[in-house]
Order: sequence, then C-alpha cells, then structure tokens
Amino acid sequence: MKLKEVTLRNLHELDAGALEARFKLELQKVMYDLDFRPAVGAARSVSIKVVLKPATEADEGVQVKFEITSKVPTMVSRSYAMKAGKGNTLVFNPGDCEDVDQMTFDGDED
Repeated sequence: MKLKEVTLRNLHELDAGALEARFKLELQKVMYDLDFRPAVGAARSVSIKVVLKPATEADEGVQVKFEITSKVPTMVSRSYAMKAGKGNTLVFNPGDCEDVDQMTFDGDED
C-alpha cells in the first residue's frame, strides 16, 4: 500500500479510526459538561497533542503518539459538615448535611 502524508483530514484512516473515536469521545465529554453545567462560564477544551520521538535504530523512522485530551472546569460540591469517626473514618449525618451532631427525634442514633 502506498504511504500517505499525515494530515488532519486523514487521521481517521490511522489505526482503524481509533484516533477519531477518541476525539469524538473527548468532545462528547465536553459537550455533556456544557449541557449539564451551562451556568459555569469557564472555557472547556479538547486538544490533540502530537508527540514525535526519534526511532532508536539508525533508520529515518519516527515514533509518533497522539495525546487526545479534554478539560472541563473542576466540579465543586457544596460544603458538608462531617467529623472524625471511630477507626480513622469520616462520618456524616444523612438527615442534616449542615449539622453532623443533629440527632433525630425518634432516638435512632446508629
């Protein structure tokens, strides 16, 4: 088979479309985040990084890797009141996220 020049237009032909599939997956992650958190105004991104390394042999070969990544803003939850429990554990009150020591009126204190 004839060798081809690497271009953005023909990357889908490399490795049976694995790079294209990975790019689509990363793009879907970003689009999901935009849909799920539209109020978060920070930018999202999808990147393709091409890493080239000389081959170890004396020929003119080059080892090439493609790093396809996405970046979305960090998701930060609200603050929850918790405390140290027995045996170096972290405990919370499922009935009151703001007061870990608030007990129920029915005396159920597991």
